[in-house]
Amino acid sequence: MVTAALPGEGKSWVAASLAACFAADGVSVALVDCDLHRPTLHRMFDGPRGPGLTDYFAGDAALDDIVHDHCISGVSYIPAGTALSGSARRMTPGRLRPLIGWLAKKYSFIILDSAPVLAVSETMLLSQLAEKTILVVKWGSTPLAVARHAATQLMDSGGPEIDVLLSMVNPRRAAKYGDPVSGVYTKLESYYGR
Repeated sequence: MVTAALPGEGKSWVAASLAACFAADGVSVALVDCDLHRPTLHRMFDGPRGPGLTDYFAGDAALDDIVHDHCISGVSYIPAGTALSGSARRMTPGRLRPLIGWLAKKYSFIILDSAPVLAVSETMLLSQLAEKTILVVKWGSTPLAVARHAATQLMDSGGPEIDVLLSMVNPRRAAKYGDPVSGVYTKLESYYGR
């Protein structure tokens, strides 16, 4: 599962990039947009919002109907969906477990792009379905106390191991702060022609 403490930290970008890296290596991957409050994956893959997760929950679409394939990246993804009723948007582990079981038979990796921890309480419940949680923290922006509180919430929920990933690192500012790995950021930046 990929999440963040707050909106705007880059969690969906991280989830989509991770899925694209797996697919580029020939690994089958399914990416599920579990952020029903601010879904973005369908736009990232330039696809429709549905049929998707909420359509499946509402009984309006079968599992085979909600998986979309992005031909450029090779990623299979499930968008948030178009059903907007309260019951269709209720995200619980019990509702997701059958979907994850079905996906696990077809894909080597399943990535859940969840809502931010401090914005939506259901994220802590979803973390219990994951084998690992990645907490995305926007470098130089998210206050340490906020990131720590989000990590504590995830740990207290009984979910899996949590890894923290810094997003949107500014290599020049990192070097000014004496970041010992800022040279690595600069080398990556010059290598990728940024």
